[in-house]
Amino acid sequence: MRFFKSFPGFLHRRSRSDSSIPKPNPAWDHILLNRPQSLDASEAALLADAHVPASPRAYVSHADSRNALFELEAANRLLKTDLCTWSNKYYNLKSQLETTRSDLFSTLHQNSVLERESHFQRADLRALQEKLMHYERYLELIINVSLHQRVLGDAHAAVRAGIDPDQALVDAIKQAAADPGSAWSSIVPRVAGSRTPDEYKSSLSLTLKTRRDLRDARKIAKFWKQVAAEAGKSDIVTPSPSNVSSIHDALPPQRQRAVEELISKRRASMALHPANENDIVGAPIVSVLSLPETAHSSDLGYEPPCLSPLASESFKTEIAGFSSNQRLFKRTVFQSRGRPVLALLDQNVKNTSVSINRKKPVAKRGQRAENMPMTVGQISVLIPSS
Repeated sequence: MRFFKSFPGFLHRRSRSDSSIPKPNPAWDHILLNRPQSLDASEAALLADAHVPASPRAYVSHADSRNALFELEAANRLLKTDLCTWSNKYYNLKSQLETTRSDLFSTLHQNSVLERESHFQRADLRALQEKLMHYERYLELIINVSLHQRVLGDAHAAVRAGIDPDQALVDAIKQAAADPGSAWSSIVPRVAGSRTPDEYKSSLSLTLKTRRDLRDARKIAKFWKQVAAEAGKSDIVTPSPSNVSSIHDALPPQRQRAVEELISKRRASMALHPANENDIVGAPIVSVLSLPETAHSSDLGYEPPCLSPLASESFKTEIAGFSSNQRLFKRTVFQSRGRPVLALLDQNVKNTSVSINRKKPVAKRGQRAENMPMTVGQISVLIPSS
């Protein structure tokens, strides 16, 4: 037993001459031992011990330096190739990013457009729903008053035949309203009035025809007035709105007597002296703005024509009452007999040439003194002085 207890100590006992334990070799000793003998200075510095400083002098041959330069150039070319490859990949990714961004914006725009359209469609849907509710109430009212047997039956048959629903319903209502015994005949006049649609159509066509005839008559009157205004065609009688003889309607005897009495009263109140050419020659130049409605004269035996007569003589008498100068109307303005200025306004009077011979003024003062304007009421008179 003592032998076995001391046996482990015997195995691990060492001699006194073994003073130190050898250090284990480092992990890179096999690299230094197995390295080739022909290494350049850079590789030797990499494989040398870190604690041992490298020699300041590197003994490198010319062939080794050329090989190292070639290796560096090859590595540089590889790096440039990798750089070009990564640059191309970067630009490709950037272009894909721009494309994706543009697609995103277009999708957002389409989304906004679709939202706007959906808003409009919702509004249309609400309008259609309200219209449907209105139609439903209308049908309920028709059913309540028992008007659906004929109208809706005919409309349903027309719709099944391919006719438009609105047109079919309107036609069915018209057919039902044409029956005097139907309740529809009392509903339609409330909408169209006491007259039937045929009467409205007839009155409308008559109104349009009257307007067309009036427009044609105005064109004809304008044409003949332009023709009469030309030289040498003054004897043409042009249409006039005051031509009472153009009315050819047959009147009852009682109304005819009333019209004749009215005409006689008007003639008696508008009787004037006949306009002589001698009086016209001595008349001054008168510019009329508005003609008077009636004129008074002592001669009741003269019957003027139906058209408005020339009022130069009455104007002369009226102006003489306002003026104290008795020599105003003694000077002869027209050298030859002709049509007065007032006659130019009437298209129904024969046109004659008018020649005016005025004396030249001696001086500017004399010229201003000869023509003195005078305004009496609505009548503007140019009075020549002697």
